[in-house]
Amino acid sequence: MIEIVKELTRALLRLLDNSSVSAFLGAAFAFLLVVAYDLWRDRRKLETITRAVSNNVEHATAKLETVRRLRNMIRDQNRVQPAQVLPFDVEAIRSKAVGIAHHFSGERSRALEAVCWRLEGCDQLLAEAKALSVALEPIEDQTERRRLVEKISTLYGDAIVNLKLAREMSERYACGDYDGILKRRYNPGSYREP
Repeated sequence: MIEIVKELTRALLRLLDNSSVSAFLGAAFAFLLVVAYDLWRDRRKLETITRAVSNNVEHATAKLETVRRLRNMIRDQNRVQPAQVLPFDVEAIRSKAVGIAHHFSGERSRALEAVCWRLEGCDQLLAEAKALSVALEPIEDQTERRRLVEKISTLYGDAIVNLKLAREMSERYACGDYDGILKRRYNPGSYREP
């Protein structure tokens, strides 16, 4: 048995002494190293996307409190202030997903797009409310002012609903519940606040 092992070792050493075989093995190991690194890098990008979506939970909560405060100012003090809120960084999430979309299941890809769409919708509502708030300042006609204030208040109410939905969807995405994002029937009425 020991003789067989010694003979196999000698044969292997003679085989490896061949420069062509050594070059082939070196290239094969280099290829495997590159593949392993690419898989590790793509996995890190997947984690980065999940973290970016997860950060939107906190961002949506902060925006929600701001919008509630602004809407309450309209109701309690009859005062309109333009919303100063940072937009969600949806483009960063989408750009990170482009290079690794082949790793996404169809479900995960659609869930990420649904979350991004909801986040963009929130930003559009708040941008419209801000534009109306700025446009309201020079208007002196009380009927027109009341109409715009009511429209702004409605936009804030819609933003509250959408921010709650965005927060819930982001939480589901961060937990890996892609199916829950896609199949759950979201009833906006259950997210409305008086």
